[in-house]
Parts: sequence; structure tokens; C-alpha cells
Amino acid sequence: MGDQQAALLGRVACEDAGAKVTYGTGNFFLQNTGTEPVRADGELLTTIWFQRAGSEPRYGLEGPVFATGAVLEWLRTIGLLEDAGGLSRPEPGSVAGDVQFVPGFGGLGAPDWVPDARGGVVGLDCGTDGGDVIRAAVEAIGFGTRAVVEAAEAATGVEHGRLLVDGGAVQDDEFAQWQADLIDRPLVRSNVPQTTALGACFAAGLATGVWDELSDLDAHRPAGKTFTPSAESEPTATAYRRWREFVEATARLYR
Repeated sequence: MGDQQAALLGRVACEDAGAKVTYGTGNFFLQNTGTEPVRADGELLTTIWFQRAGSEPRYGLEGPVFATGAVLEWLRTIGLLEDAGGLSRPEPGSVAGDVQFVPGFGGLGAPDWVPDARGGVVGLDCGTDGGDVIRAAVEAIGFGTRAVVEAAEAATGVEHGRLLVDGGAVQDDEFAQWQADLIDRPLVRSNVPQTTALGACFAAGLATGVWDELSDLDAHRPAGKTFTPSAESEPTATAYRRWREFVEATARLYR
């Protein structure tokens, strides 16, 4: 299986519209769209999520955001951050100032798709310090995920009342809560960090008769901790729109 497809199975997101985000070097969104492929106007990838031999495929929408853990690693490399546990989440309802960050280290992935793009930081002044850059970088991680989620919602007409999350960075509670605030949706973090491996095990069990149907996996769904948005929605939405304007302007430079 592809690693993202396996991770979605590992979360037992077998109902239509089940969606997860894996926080690794990049961020990887995948939504189960059922037995009909869904197009997303070039913003997301239409893919096969899961198929058993002799059965019709189940499709998905996939949206990779190329730089997540890579952003945190860059902050460590330049000496601004020791580790993800050193992040200090701002007060709920607080939004960034003028500093904006585009994490285009490997180009821009979904929903912009500009492979030659480069990253950028703007809005610096004499009062800007390392904390401002860290904050702008972490907001870019959350806002990049939000852009993919909103693209999926526009394509499917289904709003996500929650998102399943897993991966290294979100094992830190402060970071996970900050992401919930920025994405403005509850996040449910798996208590099994290696959900890709778990999904591969589930697939093997289905293939060898340990389980007969996808519904049999419900009893083995990983438990999780929920992070509910605590920030005010409107200031965060305004900050998100400003960030998207900067990303779109950056993308135009490299198209």
C-alpha cells in the first residue's frame, strides 16, 4: 500500500468522508470519497484509496503539503528552536502580526502546485525577533493544512467536523492544540504513532482471512486524544486569508 493510504486504513476511516492528516517531513491529507472518484479542479490528487481483490475500488482525495517537519528542522538548523517541545503557543484568539512565512523549501504542493517555488519571509522590521519567525512558520504549517482541507470540502461538499491526525510533530500537545486553533477544526490524535504500519497490518489481515470485512476493523480502531479549537474563529480566519494572499503572490512569481 501507499503509506498515506495505509495510514488512513490504520485510523479505520472506512466510512465515506473519513479524512486524516499525517504530520511528517511534509503534511499529507487523505480523504476517503467512497466508490466514486471526485475531481478537485487540479487542487488535489484523485487517487485510489483502497481496493480488495475482486471488489470495486474506493477512491480518495490526497493533498500533500511539502514542508512541515522540514520547517521545524530548518528552525533548529538556524538556531531558533531546540525541539518541537520548545514551542510556546500564543494566547487563544491571538494572531500573528505582519510577519508572513511561505515554507516553499521543496516547492509548493497542494493546492497551488508550483514545484519551482521557493520559500520566503516578509514583514520584517526592527522589532522582529526569532519568536516572530517561529510563530509565522508554525502558522504556515497549520494554514497550509487548512488550505488543503478547504479544497477537499469545496470539491466534495462535505464539511469536516473533525480531522484524524498522526505523525511525529503532533505528539507534542502544545503543537497539536495550536494546529487545531489554526485549522479551526477538532483534531483527533491517534494513540498509535505508527498508523501506516498498523494499516498495512490491517490490509494483510483482510487479505488472509483474519477479518472478513472492513467493518470488522471497527473494534480495533485506535483510541485518540481530541484537541478542540480554543482560538476565536474570525481573527484566525482573517490571518489565514492574509497568509493565502501572500502564498498566491509568491506562487505567481515562479509560475
